[in-house]
Amino acid sequence: YRIDQERVSDLRQLSYAIQRYRRDINKLPDSLDTAGLDNYRDPETKAPYEYERVDDTTFRVCGTFAESSRINNEDNRWYHPAGRHCFKFPR
Repeated sequence: YRIDQERVSDLRQLSYAIQRYRRDINKLPDSLDTAGLDNYRDPETKAPYEYERVDDTTFRVCGTFAESSRINNEDNRWYHPAGRHCFKFPR
């Protein structure tokens, strides 16, 4: 559970960094490495998180989780099932 919480925190920070990049550069990055954001990695596997540019304003960040998250009433937008899951931005 703790490692999955780290993954959510990493993906949250990564999504903020991508949104800052978009605001500063006026476009989404083509990839994490071209934006200098390839240092975000899974705490257990050390593999980079997945990033997908959907269109000019929409992107997804993905991770693989050991178990389903517990419902968090404050911020259930970060709910995820076990296994690979992607979060889409903007919401």
